Amino acid sequence: MTETEEKIKRFEEYERIHGLVFSKDHKQKMMDELDLDSFTDKINEYMYFAKKPTQIFRGS
Repeated sequence: MTETEEKIKRFEEYERIHGLVFSKDHKQKMMDELDLDSFTDKINEYMYFAKKPTQIFRGS
């Protein structure tokens, strides 16, 4: 599997697992600017933040 194919696979897995979708521009920017290890680190960072609960509204 080529590096590009591996990156696409990881985006698809992330989107499937978390139900989030990246814009085409953001995907392309990450694929162009990051090597595979840095790309994997960034995807893992996104997965970490997707799992963290965020409280947007607070009760009175």
